[in-house]
Amino acid sequence: MVFSTAGSGGRQCAGYVYRSGGRWNFLDAVCGLPGQLSPLVGHNATVHVPGNCANVRSAASLTAGVVACLQDGAVVLIDGGPTYADGRLWWHEKHGWMAHDFLTGP
Repeated sequence: MVFSTAGSGGRQCAGYVYRSGGRWNFLDAVCGLPGQLSPLVGHNATVHVPGNCANVRSAASLTAGVVACLQDGAVVLIDGGPTYADGRLWWHEKHGWMAHDFLTGP
């Protein structure tokens, strides 16, 4: 689940929580200027993994098959997620699922 403190002029923050064991758990929060929060469904995000590439997987899991490896700086359109699995948030883009850790603002 994602919640946002979206405002009309100042900074915005989005928090990431997941449900496990019958309770909500806080995972992460990010803040930025309006339009700069990422990843968000329906918006672009940039792959950030200097000197390497980020795995895109067939499912939201560290054990799922790798279907692509996107280079640092690649721009992707987030079309689904987030979901929580294997201790990470995962976002879907057209090729498959990417870990939250490798995605930044546009």
